Amino acid sequence: MDIDLNLIKKVKFKYAHPDIILDSPDQKVSYISGYFGKRYLYVSFFGMSWREFRSSDSDSGGFLEVFDLDGNPVVRYRLNGLCPIHFAVDEETFTLYGAPDDGYPEDNLLVYQLKGLN
Repeated sequence: MDIDLNLIKKVKFKYAHPDIILDSPDQKVSYISGYFGKRYLYVSFFGMSWREFRSSDSDSGGFLEVFDLDGNPVVRYRLNGLCPIHFAVDEETFTLYGAPDDGYPEDNLLVYQLKGLN
């Protein structure tokens, strides 16, 4: 949206949007958080239900999708490890710093180096 709240671009998902939104462990979760930088928009894409995530053996953190400020996709990173719920990106070094939603205060800083951005 622009600063007058006019829609500029919208996202189309691969799966059907539910008619009634409930807090169900079987609903697929799309974008869970984002960070608006000076150069790019960074959004964390989950792409599965919480039940699928908890039943999987992987430490998949989902994906980080990066868009330019016109809404065009730039790059998609697969996060191998925990998914950051809250994060910021240092656009000098393109390093993502974030925290997972596990509730533990120890070892709670996630750091991902985002290669290929400039």
